[in-house]
Amino acid sequence: MQVGSPRKWLLNNDMGGGSPGVTLVYPVKATYTEKTFYRSRTVVNDNSIRIFNFFVNGLGEWQYGSAETIKKPELKDVPRGP
Repeated sequence: MQVGSPRKWLLNNDMGGGSPGVTLVYPVKATYTEKTFYRSRTVVNDNSIRIFNFFVNGLGEWQYGSAETIKKPELKDVPRGP
């Protein structure tokens, strides 16, 4: 994960309960792998890269606002043994 420089919340770009021009948004770039386990196979979404935008809401809690896909994952279907 890599945290970017904070920026101001934008009405048409960000989601959640932020205030335009007041709320600071902290973009976090993450590279990750997702695995879904089925009886006969495992589906692997490998090396996905997204930017997740976080901000502190009116209750003082961190909230996830929106995300942007930078790189779609490489999809693998791995068969499971008997």
